Amino acid sequence: MMDARVPMEVRPLLYGFVRRLQEDWSGIVTGCYLYGSIALGEYVSGKSDVDFLAVTSRPLTSPETNRLARLHHDLTRDYACAAWLDGVYLPISDLGKTNREISPYPYCKRGILELSGYWDVNHVTWWLVKHRGIALIGSPPSQLPFTVTWEHVLTTMRENLVSYWAEKAATPHLLLSDEAVEFALCTMARILYTLQHRTIVSKQEALNAVDLAASPEWEKLRREAMRIRTGSGAPSLFATREERAEAVSRFLSRSIARSIHHVWQGGTDDETGIH
Repeated sequence: MMDARVPMEVRPLLYGFVRRLQEDWSGIVTGCYLYGSIALGEYVSGKSDVDFLAVTSRPLTSPETNRLARLHHDLTRDYACAAWLDGVYLPISDLGKTNREISPYPYCKRGILELSGYWDVNHVTWWLVKHRGIALIGSPPSQLPFTVTWEHVLTTMRENLVSYWAEKAATPHLLLSDEAVEFALCTMARILYTLQHRTIVSKQEALNAVDLAASPEWEKLRREAMRIRTGSGAPSLFATREERAEAVSRFLSRSIARSIHHVWQGGTDDETGIH
């Protein structure tokens, strides 16, 4: 029986995916798990990815990865929402490790299998699989043979803040589109919520819950993110995309600095809600 969190529109795809794995990959693919937006109860039709982890009994050979590519080609032919499949195929010996610790592996991006490379494998991924994952094949995710601590999660988030998000904050021209604005604001809200509450929730829940009284622009930015996310068709709350991008850039920079100070440098500031 499919987990109740799995939306009805993606169930035919997942039933077809699981059937192929069980029929054609028995003994090789020993587990398949959903994480990400579906596992967090945040799936948005036509927007959210269908994130999966497939566990293999051993590293796959080159002919096997070519065969997997044909499987994903068939899925995109037969199911429209297969174009939203994102996932990785990892041997059981690599569970719980990060990209810098393991060899390249097959991964699926927007329904297309890349034969070898690196994808979304970090401690946040492992925490979501372990604590929120949905088993399609195999044992419950809580029983998978790896451990992920909250310190692991914090390390990943700090690296993400000081590299990826610091670069985004420094380049407002990359924040002009509605899609970029929504992604930046929702993701940063989730990071801030995670740091404060020591758990990972959906972007929507974090967007609703995070309160930054020290950021005078936050409420306006929050409402702008909600406007984009809901597709209401209402006009932007900002006069121009450039003005909005600068506001998002300032918010990202402020959030990164305060997070580093309060979480990793032991600072305190009751206004931020980050301790």
